[in-house]
Amino acid sequence: MRFARALGIALTLGGACVAHADENALNDKLSISLGTFIITTDTTVRVDGSSLIGTPIDLKRDLGLADRNSFRLDGYWRFARKHKLRVMFFDEARSAQKTITRDITFQGQTYDLNTTLGARLDTQVAEVAYEYAFLKGDNYELAASAGVHDMSFKLTLSVVGNTINASTSARASVNGPLPVLGLHYVWQFTPQLNLDAMFQFFKLKVNPYDGDLEDYNLSLVYMPWKNFGVGAGWNEFVTHFGVDSSSYSGRLDWRYGGARLFARFSY
Repeated sequence: MRFARALGIALTLGGACVAHADENALNDKLSISLGTFIITTDTTVRVDGSSLIGTPIDLKRDLGLADRNSFRLDGYWRFARKHKLRVMFFDEARSAQKTITRDITFQGQTYDLNTTLGARLDTQVAEVAYEYAFLKGDNYELAASAGVHDMSFKLTLSVVGNTINASTSARASVNGPLPVLGLHYVWQFTPQLNLDAMFQFFKLKVNPYDGDLEDYNLSLVYMPWKNFGVGAGWNEFVTHFGVDSSSYSGRLDWRYGGARLFARFSY
């Protein structure tokens, strides 16, 4: 009798949760998340000149480019029950001055030991992806995704101080749209609380690009109101990217990871 009564209560609560779920992250039409991305990076870059092989440069250790937080936007449009378009965007700009402790060759220019360099790094990442939910239940959704991950990376070095090379500067930039495939899982374990997990990857060798990418994203979202909530999560991104073109020749090994804190609007 107790088991039957408990089962009846569980079914009643389950039905209530399902009814509420019709107005949540599994069925909403539009969702926008705005917040802060607390980034920690580990970046090594090598830029070759026309006749000189560049020095692998650790941007923190060699140039003093410290991490900083970034504004970030995530969102999606569910244009059919199992179909979504998803977008993501963030950018950051960092600058520093440091007296280098070894010779550095960058874009064909050699900077000698004890030269004070000014460095500026501008990074911008944007993504557009299509998702199809091939598994969808009352409280979960598993989707496959395919999209384009575009990364713009620009590094500028210049000599600081009154030296004969005071005007010497060099700049390198790369802008690579990379195709990505992935899986995206959403689990609504209470009417107001859901877990959002995503993995994306690519490996491609097409002239002039050669590289691979892995992107891990995990978030917990709390929606106490129908159209507004808050969330927190972690995003880890690793890429190894080589380019051999007229505008850039070299290699970029970039890892960023960090916590995300955001507000979500949906309907």
